[in-house]
Amino acid sequence: MTQAIANLESVTTQTESCFFPLIVAKQTDYRDKVYHQFFVESKGEGTDDIEKRRFESCASRWKRETSHFSSTSRKRRNNAYREMLAPGERIIPFVLKRMKNREYVFYLVLSDLVSNPPRITPNGDMEEIRRAWLKWGKMRGHVT
Repeated sequence: MTQAIANLESVTTQTESCFFPLIVAKQTDYRDKVYHQFFVESKGEGTDDIEKRRFESCASRWKRETSHFSSTSRKRRNNAYREMLAPGERIIPFVLKRMKNREYVFYLVLSDLVSNPPRITPNGDMEEIRRAWLKWGKMRGHVT
């Protein structure tokens, strides 16, 4: 155990603008040659702060890289989109904040995260979709 701790090396990586701090544990058993990566708290920040920064970074990158696509399936295939969804339902408050600011495209994220979405008439009215999601979030305590 102490040898494993001695082999810990703290690093910070930036993958395609999606920042996340890591600790890399170098495994001493060279037969496996495996690096173990763990998310850790950085600079006294809580997990929520790190998650929020990571979400914001991925969300900005996703919008930048896919804003010219009209196809929702192409938007969903983007790497930043998948990275953004990785924490699961914990990012719902961050997504709803983006929806509150009229960033309508984030309804895609919500519809992929939530198993019981609000009932929305498919008439293409983005403002109606936004209001339905915000009402849904408020009823579940995600939005104040």
